[in-house]
Amino acid sequence: MRTVNPQKVEIRKREIVEAAKICFEQRGFHSTTMAEICAKASISPGALYRYFDSKESIIAAMAEDDQFRAMQSFKSALSEIQNGADFFQTMDKLLDDVVTNYCTKEQGAMAAELISEAMRNPIFAESCSRAYMDLHSHFCAILECGQKLRHIDESLNVAEAATMIMASVDGMVLRMAFCGDVSNIEASQWLKNFCQRYLSPRSQTQSQIKNRA
Repeated sequence: MRTVNPQKVEIRKREIVEAAKICFEQRGFHSTTMAEICAKASISPGALYRYFDSKESIIAAMAEDDQFRAMQSFKSALSEIQNGADFFQTMDKLLDDVVTNYCTKEQGAMAAELISEAMRNPIFAESCSRAYMDLHSHFCAILECGQKLRHIDESLNVAEAATMIMASVDGMVLRMAFCGDVSNIEASQWLKNFCQRYLSPRSQTQSQIKNRA
């Protein structure tokens, strides 16, 4: 029997997911057919079904990829802060990465499609909810570390702060996709300003906060 190469399988799955992403961005989840995904990925239907048993499973794989990338960014930020990096400089870099990778018309449209799919599909919604709350808990860990180091307001409820900041980022992603009236530079700076004003110690003067922007 022919031995399956796990690395080749993973590469092919990624190629299919990337091809499907292009199709979804152009036509939406429900208007895209498996035949169109096959054509874009240059793969036969029979071969595709060896990797994914349905269009829904491809959507789930896309969501998992996004969650994995976001999780790695959060873990990297936490490690940097724990190892002496300035909290707000690390947050600035994290927000720059978010804006670069997610604040595009294509990514915003994809986010809207994922939300729409979650509203229709309870199983997918539950999976997305678990992934989002996992990200939330890691962001809480970043904020807790900032509090312990006295870089941010020690009186903040970290769960509340993490929720509000993540919601602001999500809103900016959708705003830029649908309105197109905010540049990447503006979006990044506005999110940084919001985080600095929200998280900075209350004893800090407004001029000090402004100088960070």
